[in-house]
Amino acid sequence: MKTRIYYFTGTGNSLWVARTLAERLGDTTLTPIPRAMAEGDIEPHEDRVGIVAPVYMYRIPHIVERFVRRLRTVAPVFYVSTMGSDAGDLFGRVEKLFRAQSLKLAVAMPVRLPSNYLPFGGVPPDDKLASVFETAAVRVNEIAGVIQRGETRVEHAYDKFRAWVHPGQLYRLGHKYIPQTDKNYQLDDGCDGCGICALVCPVDNVEMTDERPVWKGQCEQCMACLQWCPHEVIQVKDKTRGERRYHHPEIRSKDIVAQKRRK
Repeated sequence: MKTRIYYFTGTGNSLWVARTLAERLGDTTLTPIPRAMAEGDIEPHEDRVGIVAPVYMYRIPHIVERFVRRLRTVAPVFYVSTMGSDAGDLFGRVEKLFRAQSLKLAVAMPVRLPSNYLPFGGVPPDDKLASVFETAAVRVNEIAGVIQRGETRVEHAYDKFRAWVHPGQLYRLGHKYIPQTDKNYQLDDGCDGCGICALVCPVDNVEMTDERPVWKGQCEQCMACLQWCPHEVIQVKDKTRGERRYHHPEIRSKDIVAQKRRK
């Protein structure tokens, strides 16, 4: 059975999940969502289709939602979300979006991996990271089994207080303003104008001007520019200075760049 997996990633968690699922499922094509959007690759002909993406503020990333609204397929679709803590009521929102687009949602399951949202704190020490990665690998294998057996499973278990009151209410108010959150980005001394931040931005929201990054107000909040900066000089106000940076250890910056450019 042929499978197409579309993915969106900033620091590699979702790409790692997509790659691991592809290995388990076999005969799978991986397609980055930014490239699919740019090239109009929205009508897959495979027997089943997958989407792997992070959860942002208990919601679908803006670019992923735009992609789903354009996606055209009669195949069953599985939706796997990477998360740092919990997904809230994300999959209820995914179900609603899929119904509106007449898409068949077969599986919707989360995978917990280290958070890349640095304003909430840096990543844990290596020993704890290793435990998270080990648990995530088991979880991805479980999801692959569910998909291979053709099961229907949409996981709805979540904390209603967190999803709808706190922090859910704040997320509800703030999600639509994500594209403008780059106004909080600052540049410390030490930038050498390497341009990696512009290269890894999956939506071309960073432009180099006089060898300095300028953000254009169309941010996805994936944190790629901040996390991949080799000198750690990109900050979110004063909340990230000194915090340990993160990207998935099996993913390289060239993999992030490749989301929008063919190798």
